Amino acid sequence: MDQQHEHRPETPNHKRKLTRFAAVIKTLSREGLNKLGHQLLKKEQKEHYIKNSHTVAIGQPMCGSYHILYPIQVDGKPEWLIRIPSNGVKGKWDQQSADALVSEAKTMNYLHNTCVNGGPPKLPIPRVIAFSDTTNNSISCPYIALAFIDGVPLYKVWFQDRLQPGRVDAATVQKHRMRTLDGLVEAMAELGKHTFDQGGSLVFEDSISEKGHTFLNRQSEAKLLKVGPARLPDVEAMLARAVEEDNKSGEAVSPTEQADANDQSCTQTHNSVLWAAFAFVKKAMKILNPLSKYTTRRVNSSSATAANRTGSGSRSPDDDSTDTLLYYTWGPSSTPSAYITAPLDRRSPDHPFQKGVDALIRKLIFWIPDPFTAREHGQFVLRHPDLNMQNIIVSDDGTVVGIIDWDGVAAVPRCLGSECYPMFLTRDWNPCIYEYDPRVDDSNNNIVDPESPEIWEDSPEALSKLRGEYLMRAAQLRENQAPFSENLTAITRQSVVTENIAIAAFDPLCRSHTLRKIVSESWKALQRSTGEDYTHIILYDVIQMFVTGDPDPSVMSALEKAFLKLLETVDT
Repeated sequence: MDQQHEHRPETPNHKRKLTRFAAVIKTLSREGLNKLGHQLLKKEQKEHYIKNSHTVAIGQPMCGSYHILYPIQVDGKPEWLIRIPSNGVKGKWDQQSADALVSEAKTMNYLHNTCVNGGPPKLPIPRVIAFSDTTNNSISCPYIALAFIDGVPLYKVWFQDRLQPGRVDAATVQKHRMRTLDGLVEAMAELGKHTFDQGGSLVFEDSISEKGHTFLNRQSEAKLLKVGPARLPDVEAMLARAVEEDNKSGEAVSPTEQADANDQSCTQTHNSVLWAAFAFVKKAMKILNPLSKYTTRRVNSSSATAANRTGSGSRSPDDDSTDTLLYYTWGPSSTPSAYITAPLDRRSPDHPFQKGVDALIRKLIFWIPDPFTAREHGQFVLRHPDLNMQNIIVSDDGTVVGIIDWDGVAAVPRCLGSECYPMFLTRDWNPCIYEYDPRVDDSNNNIVDPESPEIWEDSPEALSKLRGEYLMRAAQLRENQAPFSENLTAITRQSVVTENIAIAAFDPLCRSHTLRKIVSESWKALQRSTGEDYTHIILYDVIQMFVTGDPDPSVMSALEKAFLKLLETVDT
């Protein structure tokens, strides 16, 4: 089995990605990093530490989307990973980023300590050894130091029969998949123990630092003070800036070139507002969209594989540079609806069509049933910000040994939290990222070369069955007094829809595709249930009603009925 601490020769792609972190690489003190390694070793070994009795070395850096990662080796074996933000240099590092780093490090430490009770943690979160929220330290960069976790990204085991035909059969892979689902359900039950009255990042009491470094031991646990503001990538601002830069370049792309047949009427009618999004969508999806890291693309470069296994998350090979990253803070939010609409509230759309899109998203959010009458469970729970395959580390048999990349961890509404399906099980409901191609499905015995750029996806039917398996396991665990709410079944099932509505609210690049999917599936659900046929009313028609400011009451009533029916019957 590949180990997390494996290092392979640098590839041209790896060297190209390193250029995105040129400022950090130039600033970072290698001598200070080596010294930090000795400090970590001393803290870990305590009375057993003997100076100069071990060799400490710095391994080759690995690149993620937002971080560069340096392994620290002890006697030739990597022990820790130093994870440095891409903006972690003087002049780019700000208080907003510092607060987010501290919250992430302390939340991880809080979860690790509360989930370990003398045995293996049910929530296998990497242990935080140390952190620094300032550039004024011995390495000249802020960082989080994490213990290594041996294993491989879930994708390699989930699709092992396709990636390595002949090594294991489909039946064995299915057993491995079920073992993974068991582990994830247990992890989410553990995460769901932590409930809050507000949504946002956790704020802890200050810790004692040593010359800019804060060292944590296995008993370190800062006192939780409150829920505070959270930080998110500002996709809207980054997209607007990128479009402006693209316009300056003089390159023009027809909006209809980017739109599919169902969008052509919208594109032609609203050319002025959709031009920017469609003209730049391919480039933007690669370099701007934080949700694009939700893909399960086959990793075909050693550097990307290493980064995925060490907690950085991943996106496309030509990912964003430091200068591209813009953030905003929100919260804390007191109600679930306020949390979901927060990104919409930040800006008022100028164009009538965008106002119609905004109104439709808000209407769908308003229609989501409120499952929070049982206040003893709390309206908000902690969630992993990207529970996808690249951040789930497993052993060869599918046992979950690590859940990594907690950048952005926060308390969120329960309808988007630990009782939801993992994101890789709901991919078919996000048309922006789902790339299933039945022509390469294994049911056709058409095995793609593992080194090809193709990706493996589960079919919609397979994903529906897998969601059923996951929900069954969660329900069984709840019967054994797991801290899931009494609304578990409803929340989990409808998260297929609600999660993607939230994605549409937070990400302008996913809005039209996701809304079209939800409107279409809602009409189908209504037709299956009652025989009423509204399938001729497409997304454009609905949005246009909001644009005119005079939505047809009968259509709105039918759409609400259809939407609620969809939430009730999805996957049944």
